[in-house]
Amino acid sequence: MRQILQRYFPILIFMQLYFSCFWINSICVSFYIKLERGTITQELFSRIRLVTIFFVIIGTIVSLFYVNYASVGRNNRELTSYLTPFKFYEASYKYMIRSLYNSSREFRFLDIKPTQDKSETKPKITVLVLGETARAKNFSLNGYGPSTNAYTASTDIVSFSNFTSCGTATAVSVPCMFSRLNKENYDKHIADSQQNVLDLINLSGVDVMWIDNNNGGCKGVCKRVKTIEIDVDQTDPLCDGEYCFDQKLLEPLEQKIKNLKADNTLIVLHMIGSHGPTYFKRYPKIHRKFVPDCQRSDIQNCSTAELINTYDNTILYTDFVLKKIIERLENISITGNFNSSLLFISDHGESLGENGFFLHGFPYLFAPKEQTHIPMLYWQNAKNTQFNLACIRNKATLNLSHDNFFDTLLGITEVNTSAYDPEKDILNSCNKNT
Repeated sequence: MRQILQRYFPILIFMQLYFSCFWINSICVSFYIKLERGTITQELFSRIRLVTIFFVIIGTIVSLFYVNYASVGRNNRELTSYLTPFKFYEASYKYMIRSLYNSSREFRFLDIKPTQDKSETKPKITVLVLGETARAKNFSLNGYGPSTNAYTASTDIVSFSNFTSCGTATAVSVPCMFSRLNKENYDKHIADSQQNVLDLINLSGVDVMWIDNNNGGCKGVCKRVKTIEIDVDQTDPLCDGEYCFDQKLLEPLEQKIKNLKADNTLIVLHMIGSHGPTYFKRYPKIHRKFVPDCQRSDIQNCSTAELINTYDNTILYTDFVLKKIIERLENISITGNFNSSLLFISDHGESLGENGFFLHGFPYLFAPKEQTHIPMLYWQNAKNTQFNLACIRNKATLNLSHDNFFDTLLGITEVNTSAYDPEKDILNSCNKNT
């Protein structure tokens, strides 16, 4: 006991001096300070003025050092929990919405008896690849200089070059595109409380499976269908304990194809794609075609050329994975006499320094086109008897958006439902069976 006291005695003395000099003195001084209180209105405006000044100061600082804050914020998301008073306002708003606005909302069924169109005699398999942070500007299929689509360029893939997203972040775009709502009337709480397109397809009898390689998950759209989450076990050569390369999606895809149990199957592959700012972690070293690239997460310390090369490598690697999927679908089309198709669509785009903007997530009204102009690709096997490919190519330059996705997916999977709008189905007029 004596040894403990001797050891901590200097600390105790210091603490006593600290409280005596600062804490007690501060209390004493406060008794001599006269506070003048105004009316309730004056107090309210005083606080509003203080908060406004706070946001102006923060906005000015962020605008001056945006690229630094952007990469640090994305690499350390837990930092948002320490932002005062922003976190208080954000938490209060979310609590109010959950408790007051959304607590009594009942689940809405858009259609309780969707069915499958049986006019097609061949069994079919559809692979929907949900891309992450891919922007149309960097797709060579759309005229971009570097050959970022070197793998699929040799296939009969169709690129829809004027396609826009519902939002600028996954949390908005994914629930929006899978819902019956469109961009103009989208509301997260309404979308969560009614059937989405996967629910309708699954209820019709189509075998639906969601395979996820995105740490952000499916944002609730897959919660009523079979789901597989990729294990990021670092003992796997394609994983590092935190992320896996999208090539990892091919393993469960192959297992599913080998064990098809229905005449109509939809497999959704959710990529990690081109998510930044750690773009260099999205592709193996063997796929570093565009160099020099930015092999670091603090992208503000890379040159523009390095940053773009890194991003282009992510697009090229995505294209490599798409080619592998197409090869597998071509094979099953021959050996199993299937109608097979692939639909690739991104959730939103990305800024790479254009006009001082980086990453994504800007309010849609102010977001640059790099964050909203996204790719959509469609491929089908050569003997597919469902769609006329030449007709589809004629639609490749139309102005389209996520608002068309819901109905287009219903059309591809041949689901009949009262929720279907043929006017919004991109491929409807090209269907050989209509």
